[in-house]
Order: sequence, then structure tokens, then C-alpha cells
Amino acid sequence: MSKKALIVIVVVIAAVFLVVRIVGKRGIKQVTADTKKPTVEAQVGGSEAKSKAVVTPEPSTPENLPKLRLSADTNQISRSLAVVMGTGDRIDYFTRIKAVHSLSKELSDNEVQALFLLLNRKSDQDPIPLEQLNALKNDVVNVLKAQTQKPLDLANNLMAMYYDKTHDGVWRDYCVQHLGNFYQKIDNANEQKMARELFWVATQEMDSSIAGTALIALANNINQSDVTSDAVANRALLLSEDTKCGELAKITSLQICAKLGEKNVLPVARQISTSGASVPLRMSAIAAVGTLGEESDRLMLEKYAASTDTRLRTAAQSALKRLGKKSI
Repeated sequence: MSKKALIVIVVVIAAVFLVVRIVGKRGIKQVTADTKKPTVEAQVGGSEAKSKAVVTPEPSTPENLPKLRLSADTNQISRSLAVVMGTGDRIDYFTRIKAVHSLSKELSDNEVQALFLLLNRKSDQDPIPLEQLNALKNDVVNVLKAQTQKPLDLANNLMAMYYDKTHDGVWRDYCVQHLGNFYQKIDNANEQKMARELFWVATQEMDSSIAGTALIALANNINQSDVTSDAVANRALLLSEDTKCGELAKITSLQICAKLGEKNVLPVARQISTSGASVPLRMSAIAAVGTLGEESDRLMLEKYAASTDTRLRTAAQSALKRLGKKSI
């Protein structure tokens, strides 16, 4: 794949996540909370059109779920960290996020544990609105990942919060995203195995952005341990073909197929490109056709390259350039 094609794919996925965060702020549809242990609702082989004979790990929720490790003494924290935690006179989001960005890269174990307490807060446990709380917690995780001494419990706690469905969907999505970025820094082999299992399980949450986030986490960690390109491509293909898959997850699945060279996605991508689907989904499909398609796709792409919709026109023009380079 050319560098330019990869850039286009990254831009499309970035645009999708911008939409996800906006949707989250407006009240993203959450996965139904269940007080019982999470169960697997669908197996990987559930797609009607399984086009590739590749062994993809079957998502199965572990019998023993990770448990949160929290042991902070909030009476022994710095003034700046107290502001982050929302104590004192000023508890508004902007004051607290400014304090987050000023935190040291040399936090004590107790300070790290205090931040874990904050990460585990839910909407009714903090004075600021949920969308602001999620944004605050997102930046807190970035601070933890940047610590000079890696927080030992970070991966475990991210996994525990993902499996806890009393957390809202947006925060659980963030947990998958951060775990994917942190995966290669996990030293414990068993913990890394649990993280991989989590990614595969998360690809089943097709009615939200979580499945797409999990696909990206897997794709970014191909050839790390047991994550293979063929298995990730096959899972993305199955999601793209599944009629139960939501729009956000399908947009990402098309782009992951394109990134990994999964040509079996072309029939679905072509169908979506010419359908009455939403513009973002059609843009993703058009981009995939441009990356993986054939000369016979030129007529369709040229039609959209003349569209009055700037978004479709730009996507098709970029797709035509990639298609043209392949035919030279």
C-alpha cells in the first residue's frame, strides 16, 4: 500500500472517531448494563458470508474477570492532585483539566492509585457532567501512560473497567483504545494474553464504536504475540458483511480491510458505495474501493468524483488517484 493510501485511511478513521466523540457527548447509545457476568452474545463465525478460511480467535469472556486494584489514601495527596480529584473550592472542568496537564511524570504510587479511583468514577460520582468527566479521565490515562515508571496496575484496571458494564459506553470505548496503545508495554505475559482476549471480545460490540476501536487495537498490534494480520482482516471482513453491525463499527471495519489488503470486502464496499447509506459510511466504502478495487470500478468512482457533495467528491477523487496508480 502506498504511503498516500495509508494517509487517506488514517484520515477517514480519524474522522470517524471525531464523530464518535461528538456522539458520545450528545448521549451515545450505551451497551445495556448487566449485573451478571458478561456473556458472549455472538460467535465470530456468525456472518452469513464467511469468505476466507482463516482461523480467528473465538471471543470468549474470561471466567475470572480482572478486578480493580485500588488502594489510595486520598488524605495524602498533593494540592494539584486534589484539584484534579475535584476537591476544594474550584471543581469546574477547565480548572481540573489544567491541573491534569500540570501533573508530574514522577507521581508517587499513592498518587497513581488516587488517579485510578478517579478513573473508576461514574456519572453520579463526580460533580462535572459525564461528557466532561470522560474527557478528564481520558487525559488522566495519558498522564499515567507517560509516567517515567510504568504504573503496574494500569492495564489491569483498564480491563476491569471495560468489563464493568455499569460504566458508560464512551468510557469503556476509551479503555479499549488506551489498552491498545499500551499493549506493547505490558510485561506480564498472562496480562497481555487477557488484553488480547479483551480485544476480540470487544469486536462483538457491533452496535457502538467499541467494535471498531477493538479492530484498530488489534491492527496496531499485528505480529505482537499471537495477533496475526489474517485473523484481524478476517474479523474486519465478517463485521463489514454482518447486517447487524452498526454504522460506526462498519466504517472502521471497511478501512481495516483496506489497510490489510482484504479484497474479499470489495462486494460489500461496492454495494455500500452505491447505496443510500450515510455519507460517512459511503466515504469509507469508496475509500476501500479505491485502495483494493479494479479498473472496472472506475465508472462508479468517476460518478462520485463529480458529486455535488464535497465529502463524497473528495473521497472519490482520492480513490481514483489510488486506482490509477495501480493500473500503471
